[in-house]
Order: sequence, then C-alpha cells, then structure tokens
Amino acid sequence: VSQSRYTSLKKGDKILDIGCGDGVITKCFIDLGIDAYGIDISSSSKPNIPSKKFKSHNLNETKYPFKDEKFDFIFAGPPYALGNIEDLPKWVFQQELLNEEGWFVLEHTPRNDFREHPFFHAERKYGTTIFTIFVNRNSASDHAKG
Repeated sequence: VSQSRYTSLKKGDKILDIGCGDGVITKCFIDLGIDAYGIDISSSSKPNIPSKKFKSHNLNETKYPFKDEKFDFIFAGPPYALGNIEDLPKWVFQQELLNEEGWFVLEHTPRNDFREHPFFHAERKYGTTIFTIFVNRNSASDHAKG
C-alpha cells in the first residue's frame, strides 16, 4: 500500500469522521469538496454538517446509519475515556465501511495496542497520543468477519 495515496485527500474522496463532536472538522472537509460524513453519539454537529451527511449514532447499536456508503478514509478520535475503544476497529471492518485499500486511522492512548489486528498497517506515536493505521486489504478480509 502506497502511503502517498493518503498524504492528501482530494476532491471526491469519501471520508467518515467517527466521533465528530461539533462537526467543525467534518465541515472543513465538506468545504474543500471532499465527500465527508460524520457520526457522533450527540447531535451537536447538526448546525455544522448537512443532515444527509450527519447521523447521531451510538456505536453499540447494530444498525449502521450509512448502510450503503463505503469510504476511502475513516478517522476516529474518540474520547480517551471511551471504555470500548478496542471495539472500534472490529466494528469498522465488520460493517465493511472501507473501500478496498481504504484507511482507518484511530487516535488512542498507549493503554491500547492494535499491532496484532489483521488489518494493522502502522502506528505513529506523539507523546501519549498514538495514531494506529489500518488498511482494508483483501487478504485480511476473512479475519474481520470471524
């Protein structure tokens, strides 16, 4: 997988911001012409994101709100106190949210280690913040469903 593919997002790319909060970052992507969507447990994003691009959603719910959408890039920067952060990669891949070779970037603390995940690609550490990169590779797809 070429890392240069995601050094910059371009107009027409489709992204999902999980835990988008007030939606300001998602709105910035939309303003740049990127097909951006946001989900968050609260509805505080509503003033910033068009209604068809934002859904108030609890990740513990089984019904995913953008069921017909697949994404090139997904970012999740959930609250560090989130108790089930380790379930996010499993949820993303079970829902089959990424296009082939799509990236999922998860922001977390050192208390979580995803290096053994079948879709793990790399991690970047910045003090006590870690960004783990997962890539939707066809060879790992059978592992995500099990």
